[in-house]
Amino acid sequence: MRRNMLIFLFIVVLLIGCKNTTGMSKGYIDISGMDYSDIYTLALEAILEEDLALNYEMQYIAINTKTLLNASQNDVEEIMAYFTKFNIDIIDESYETLKDKDMVVQSNIEGVLLEVTRVEVISDTKVKVECTKFRSGDGAIWIEYTIVDEEGIWKIDEITMTAIS
Repeated sequence: MRRNMLIFLFIVVLLIGCKNTTGMSKGYIDISGMDYSDIYTLALEAILEEDLALNYEMQYIAINTKTLLNASQNDVEEIMAYFTKFNIDIIDESYETLKDKDMVVQSNIEGVLLEVTRVEVISDTKVKVECTKFRSGDGAIWIEYTIVDEEGIWKIDEITMTAIS
């Protein structure tokens, strides 16, 4: 009996801890109208501009588009096209695919890798997006951006450095 109770409590704790990565159930917030290309472009460009030493002589910007939760194919294409303004190769890669292509040497890459690590939709006008910028095992940052919609324009409201290496 005690064992069953422990299993039940474990399952309850697990269910409570495993909330939807969009922050709330889609039944409460309509995320279908959110402009994810604007939200992700804003966050990824902001982290690219942080810790500029990581950008030194970068050969490319790799964006792991598989981490862009709820982004449509059109959103992804818009994001990738936006970053061409930096006049450098923009590639859709993850750390693993860079490694598979022999583009990682001793945990270092010749570009920067941008990824979204967490998304929390607070409301239909407020989203938290945590991003990483990776250059090497000793050169990476994690930043959380609180992004708000002000009269139809998404803007960064808060910036929180969550980790740095």
